[in-house]
Amino acid sequence: VLPANGLNMLPNSVLNVPVMDDDEISLVTMETALRGDDCTVISTSVRKFRTDSMPAINEESNDDAEPDGSDRNTEARRESNDQKTVASHLIREPSPPSESENEIESDAMDISTLREIVSDFSKADYDAGAIEVVSQALIQDNSTNRSVDLALFCLTTLWVLARKSDTNKRKMIFEDRTFDAILEVMHLYAEVSSEIQTRACGVLWSLAMDPNDRKHVAQLGGCDGILNAMLVHMEVESLHVMALGALKVISLDAEGQSMLRRKEAASIVADSMASHPTNATVQSEGCAILCNLAREANQFVHPVSAREIEVVINAILSNPNSSDVVEGACFALLCFASSTENVNVIRRNLQIRRALELSFQNHPVAVGEYVQTLLQRLQLYTAV
Repeated sequence: VLPANGLNMLPNSVLNVPVMDDDEISLVTMETALRGDDCTVISTSVRKFRTDSMPAINEESNDDAEPDGSDRNTEARRESNDQKTVASHLIREPSPPSESENEIESDAMDISTLREIVSDFSKADYDAGAIEVVSQALIQDNSTNRSVDLALFCLTTLWVLARKSDTNKRKMIFEDRTFDAILEVMHLYAEVSSEIQTRACGVLWSLAMDPNDRKHVAQLGGCDGILNAMLVHMEVESLHVMALGALKVISLDAEGQSMLRRKEAASIVADSMASHPTNATVQSEGCAILCNLAREANQFVHPVSAREIEVVINAILSNPNSSDVVEGACFALLCFASSTENVNVIRRNLQIRRALELSFQNHPVAVGEYVQTLLQRLQLYTAV
C-alpha cells in the first residue's frame, strides 16, 4: 500500500510491477489500481526501464500481403514478435493516391509521354527502367521548367514503384540520383506546394520501411526534408499525418533517433500535435515518436521537456475515446516516467491526474496496467 506521503523513489530506481494476464487486467478497478500491494522499488546501478513485461515496439502491415498470404517486406516484419504490442507503435507502408486522385489536370506533352513510357516499362516488368526515366525527368524539370504537375506525377510514380519491392527502394536510395531529386523538389517547392511535400514524405516513408535502409534515409537528408515540410506547413493536417508516419519509421532506427534528436525533432513533433489536437493519427504517431526519441536501445531514458509531456497528456484529454491514442499516450508517459527527472516534470502538470483517470475509465483493459504503474511511480494517490 502506498504511504500517505508517497514512495521515496531513488534517482536510480526501477519499479517492479507484477505481470498481469488479460483476465487480471480486465478485472482491474480504480480501487485495485490504487492499492499496488505487490509493487516494490529496488535500487539499480543504472537508470533503466523494465520492459520484459511491457509491449514491444512492433511492426505490422496490412497493405503488403500478397494474394497467397505471403509478405513482401518479410525482413522488416521479422522485427515483430509474439508480445503484446502498442497499437501506436505498429507501422505500415503508406499508400499513394489512387489513380483518380493522381489525375494530372495538365495535358503537357512531357507528362503524357512520361506516363506512356512508365506504362510500357510496367508492362515489361522493368521497374529499374521506369525508376531511371522518372528520376531523370524530375532532375531535369527541377533545373528547368519546375512544373508542379510533373513533380507530383514523378513523386507519385516513384512512390508506387517503391512499394513494389525492397530492390526498388534501394535503387532509389543509392542510384540514379533519385534520392537527391526527391529532396531537391521538396526544397524547390517548400513554400509553394504542400501537396508536393506530402507526397515526398510518402515516398521517404516507403523508402524507410526496410530496417536496413532507415539509417540511410536519415543520414542522406530525409529527416531535414520532412521536418522542414512540417515547419513550413504546420497547418496542413494531411501533410503532418504523412510526415509523422515517416518520422515514426525512422525513429525506430538508432541512427535515425540520433539524427532526429540533433535536429530537435521532438519540439517539432510537439508543435504538430498541438496544432492538430483532435486528429487521432497525428496524436498516436506523435506519442510513438516522442517515446522512441526518449528511449535508447539500452533502455536509458532521456529527460523530456514539459512541452512534450503536455502534448502527450493533452492527446488523452482531446481524444478520450480513441483506444490507440490513449494507449500510446499512456505508454509514452510510462516510458518517460522511467527517469525520476521526468517523474518530477510529469507531476508538475496539473492535468496528469485527470488524464489517467479518464484513460482508466474509458479503456480499463487496454491501459489498466499502465495506469496502475504510473499512479504509483508518480506518487499521485494515498492508500485506500
